[in-house]
Amino acid sequence: MEWPSNEITQESRRAEAGNLKDYGTQFAAAENFVVRLAAHSEAARSLAMQRLTPKQEASSLFDLLDAQRRNIEIVSLAIPSVMRDLNPADARLVSKAIRDTGPVWAGSFPAGDRKSMLILLARACAEVQDAQARDDLTAFAAMLAPGG
Repeated sequence: MEWPSNEITQESRRAEAGNLKDYGTQFAAAENFVVRLAAHSEAARSLAMQRLTPKQEASSLFDLLDAQRRNIEIVSLAIPSVMRDLNPADARLVSKAIRDTGPVWAGSFPAGDRKSMLILLARACAEVQDAQARDDLTAFAAMLAPGG
């Protein structure tokens, strides 16, 4: 069995743009919910880590770090959605969720992930058309920046 190529074709880009045009509001609402849910999950993960004994921490560390990785990926995937063909109101909904949950992420992103996220945010801020969405992403970048 041959697997389909991961190559993104012009046809798939047009199809994605059409889907975002038709379902952008639902997509943005889902992204908004998932980003906010992940922030609550990350806050709970952080609290759980603080309350563990050293023995419990050692046995739970992999699961807790895996949860942290999933939460970081959720935010990483939400940022490009603001850059896509969403209408301005939908882009603002997603960017506001990212900004609102920024303090949670600023306290939990490891240094390497912060650097990658700041690069992604710089690109996003350069490409986002809506001023409010750009301001939200810029504020989030400031929270993640060293000394932020």
